[in-house]
Amino acid sequence: MLYDNSRFLALCVIILLASGYSSLILRVYVRLKKNAWGWDDTVAVISSVPFAWLCAETIIAANNGLGAHAEHITPAMQLQAYKAFVLFQVAYCISIILIKISIALTFVRIMTDQTIMLWVLRITIAIFVSVTLSVAIYCMFQCRPIAKSWDPTIEGYCEPANILASLSMTVTVCSIISDLIIAALPIPLLWNVQINRSAKFAAGFLLSLGLFACICAIVRLSYTLALNSTEDYLFHVYGVTVWCFAEVGVALTVGCLSTLRPLCVSCLGGSMKSTGRQTTSFRNGTGYELRSKNGVIHSTVDHGQVSSGAVATSDGGASFTDNESNRSILGPSEIRVIKQYHVDSRSAV
Repeated sequence: MLYDNSRFLALCVIILLASGYSSLILRVYVRLKKNAWGWDDTVAVISSVPFAWLCAETIIAANNGLGAHAEHITPAMQLQAYKAFVLFQVAYCISIILIKISIALTFVRIMTDQTIMLWVLRITIAIFVSVTLSVAIYCMFQCRPIAKSWDPTIEGYCEPANILASLSMTVTVCSIISDLIIAALPIPLLWNVQINRSAKFAAGFLLSLGLFACICAIVRLSYTLALNSTEDYLFHVYGVTVWCFAEVGVALTVGCLSTLRPLCVSCLGGSMKSTGRQTTSFRNGTGYELRSKNGVIHSTVDHGQVSSGAVATSDGGASFTDNESNRSILGPSEIRVIKQYHVDSRSAV
């Protein structure tokens, strides 16, 4: 039975379960259709397994009194809720590790020439994975025997509750810092990119959703001390539970939504496209003409030398010209850096 806050906890599971798996299925469809499958997609699919485990443990815990006051909970329910909460903590750690690795691998695909950013990303993820995995191991083995974690009648020994609270706070802080770093990394790449208004809106929307996962972790900090509670424990740990689950569900959803641009383009038609096919030409004062059509360079040379320029185009995508190197968003979720070129009539064209 669901009492008090356990009802809302179950509702959160249903909503984020639906959004997470729906976006994941669409991600798989888009990647396979575009023949663009990568390691980030593989890890995202793998992360769905511990996420399903997390959902199951949350529902079991809610159904047995997590989020409810003590008067609604029988000893048998309390035993099941304690066990589900211990396993929930382990499932949370594994889920959030895999989801953040998937998001990091997505960034690796678009930052191939950004050495400093790649190292910042690698170090951030390595620290987060190390801390979170250590806490997962501690949660599982904080009591000897393990079953004493949820059954206080068993003879054995458990570590003090304040250690778990401190470790939980450490994981939360690491999660917040890693979220902020990951959210900030695309900003230098997108700062000077010439994209249309709808694409800018979509990018801003996804970044704001990513920050919401960070907000979930920040809010969770205020509930972490509830892990030290000795009275009405299952009611007090509700806040930690719901915000942990929200962080994972939102992170999975946002990580998958960022890959769905081709699907949005096909559904919305030309509203998310730029000019599609364009012809661009450059001419200096000496009779040289360079034309670009559909991404192919055509040239006619009389004499002289042409100044440098750059052309980037994509079928149904964006086309830009500039005298400097350009960054353009092309394809489903890909950023390509188009280098500067220089043409001299004295060489073969």
